[in-house]
Amino acid sequence: MMKKLTATHLLLPSLLLAICTGAASAQALSPSNLVERPLVLKDGEVAIGGAAFYGEQTDGDDKWRLLPVLGYGLTDTVTIGFGGVRYQFMERQQDKTGLEMTLGLGLSDVREVAQADDSYGVGLDLSGKYVLSTDTALTFGAAYIHWQEDERDNRAEVALSLGFEQRVYGQLSMFGQYTYSDLHDFVEDNSHAGTLGLNYTLSKQSDIGVFATYSDFDAQANGYQAKDVFEKAAGVYYTYRF
Repeated sequence: MMKKLTATHLLLPSLLLAICTGAASAQALSPSNLVERPLVLKDGEVAIGGAAFYGEQTDGDDKWRLLPVLGYGLTDTVTIGFGGVRYQFMERQQDKTGLEMTLGLGLSDVREVAQADDSYGVGLDLSGKYVLSTDTALTFGAAYIHWQEDERDNRAEVALSLGFEQRVYGQLSMFGQYTYSDLHDFVEDNSHAGTLGLNYTLSKQSDIGVFATYSDFDAQANGYQAKDVFEKAAGVYYTYRF
């Protein structure tokens, strides 16, 4: 499971959860191969971990940030975690090649607004994964995000994403994702973001990785505080499932 360093521009928590889906027990193991792992956790599986990254905010200030990862598989098709819930309505037979589809609903992000209450983004998304082989998979998604604001008209965005997962050698895999956001009632009409990283499977239950990300969304131009809205950043993450 792993996306802009805000939920709408990097979607990092969701991307990390996508990277970290794995084994809950010896009786119910998800594939250790990142490419073959589903987008949801197994029934009763818990995924914990976090990311530490350093980057430049849209106001030019550099900053460190820690981001926790937590997910729980209510069933083999429903996962809950920080920010929302994901339902798998189309599965791949035995997690092999083919198409997998999911629906997600939850809190996408919170942005600080100058001299006003925070802006809350609630999103509904359709996300999928097509596994071409044990070495290659394509990921994609479409999301509608409603931004609730008190002092200004509510805003909305439609985010379209396309990505990949590629096994490089053994337990080492590469992943990437590009997101285009069509912005409604913002100062800007659109924004672009991208993430690229490496994932190493330490065991059937744990992963470690590095990533870099970039977004051209200008928080200050759109009336937000620059705090925790990153233009570019790089970091490391670790996840563990049990």
